[in-house]
Amino acid sequence: MKSVPLLTILLAASPALAEPANLAAIARGAEVFAGQPLQAPDPRLRLADCPTKVEYAWYGNQQESVVAQCPMAGGWRLYLNRARASQPAPATVPAIQRGDPVTISLGGQGFAVSLQGEALEPGATGSWIRVRTLSGKGDVLRARVLQPGRVGIDLP
Repeated sequence: MKSVPLLTILLAASPALAEPANLAAIARGAEVFAGQPLQAPDPRLRLADCPTKVEYAWYGNQQESVVAQCPMAGGWRLYLNRARASQPAPATVPAIQRGDPVTISLGGQGFAVSLQGEALEPGATGSWIRVRTLSGKGDVLRARVLQPGRVGIDLP
């Protein structure tokens, strides 16, 4: 069976009135309800005017969306998601630079081993970088940056 988008069903069920609803006002009301920015609805969307007050409620277990609805029989529902961060993440200062000597800590249940290595790329605390061991064959591993000069790998 072919699925039909929910928005198509909701719009088809709404009565066509001469005056469309004000999407900007509905979006502002949803943002006031949520207390945070929400993604703007598609400006091409046309909803019938709602003769009663538009109702707002959370939608989903984790309150990821707000549903704005016209509570009249045959009314519409509009789902507005939380806005995504449009600004870039703050720059992090690398704790380790490429070429830095590092201590590689390998650990698992009941054991821990440390060996010396070299960072093959820079990384901030918490990021994963490639490192080369200085002993043996000079194996390349991926390890998480724990602090300046120290990386770690947790084994099962």
